[in-house]
Amino acid sequence: MKSQRRFYQLICNFFGFTGLERSRFYRHARYLTPLLRLIRPYFNQLDFDELVIIDSFPVLFFQPVRNHRVKFLNEAINIGYCASKKMWFYGLKVHLAVTESGYILDYLVTLAYSGSRRIAGDRVPYSRVLGDLGYLGKVLKERLDAKGIHLWTPLRKNMEGIDERNIPAILAIRGTIET
Repeated sequence: MKSQRRFYQLICNFFGFTGLERSRFYRHARYLTPLLRLIRPYFNQLDFDELVIIDSFPVLFFQPVRNHRVKFLNEAINIGYCASKKMWFYGLKVHLAVTESGYILDYLVTLAYSGSRRIAGDRVPYSRVLGDLGYLGKVLKERLDAKGIHLWTPLRKNMEGIDERNIPAILAIRGTIET
């Protein structure tokens, strides 16, 4: 959400109340932040035995047409390629791990050219993980199997066994992280 005013309007329209002034709403929201910071470590300590979904997405700082002209934060930000969108971008990459219900368990912000497979091999402490085609690779699968982590990825269209592996019900679960 880009503006607090828009968030306030959305909350008022969704819950149907207009009695709370906007400034008071902001104050209450500001008081909730320390409470959420206090509660979040306890949620992270819970043992999530359910399926964990991992994915990564680019964060664009400028339109792709400006990639080679930009001088903004050259040391910290660089150009990367997003295969799913088939585009080059100037920015960062965010890697997420969420539960089926949408609770964010872990995130990592990296440089744009960092590969999803390399990051996943180091940062996945969950037992059952669902990834997309970016995590498809024999080396990563063997490394995670050695740690006792089961990684499920869909197969590409030209690979053997696609009918048995790419079950629509499992592919639909990925919609949790894609939205």
